[in-house]
Amino acid sequence: MLEVRYIKETGAITAWAGSPGFTGGHLEPKDGEEVIVIDCPTPDGSSGEYLVTDGQLVHVKELTPPRNLAAEIDDLKARMGKLEPKVV
Repeated sequence: MLEVRYIKETGAITAWAGSPGFTGGHLEPKDGEEVIVIDCPTPDGSSGEYLVTDGQLVHVKELTPPRNLAAEIDDLKARMGKLEPKVV
């Protein structure tokens, strides 16, 4: 079990506590926060790598779509070609 304190508006985690057999009750919510107990082990990594979404712990990488770097570079090259030199 994992007890998680997070900001309700953003889902950003401010604290977590947990271990096998953990029942919760250690974290107190602050203004604008909520505390929930999730049936999952304590994740590897820091709490900053996770968000609470729909009552579940979600790794930020799962929420970020993969980038198409080649397309981004082509777009930047096209925009740079349109830049005019600035006369000082």
